[in-house]
Amino acid sequence: GPQNYPFLAPPRNPEALAEQILDFATNSEKRANVGLENRDRVSKHFLPEMMCEAAIAVISSRLVQAK
Repeated sequence: GPQNYPFLAPPRNPEALAEQILDFATNSEKRANVGLENRDRVSKHFLPEMMCEAAIAVISSRLVQAK
């Protein structure tokens, strides 16, 4: 999501990518904070029940379209 945009590097810019990787690799506090935030996000938005319901909705809509 948008909260992770600061970790993106511009396309075809290996120097920027390397800089991002090194910053993340050498900053344990940042890694811990990002890990907790992402774990929280996953636990709220990607529950197995929600993922199954979403998959069923997609499959059902395709079956209706195929009739």
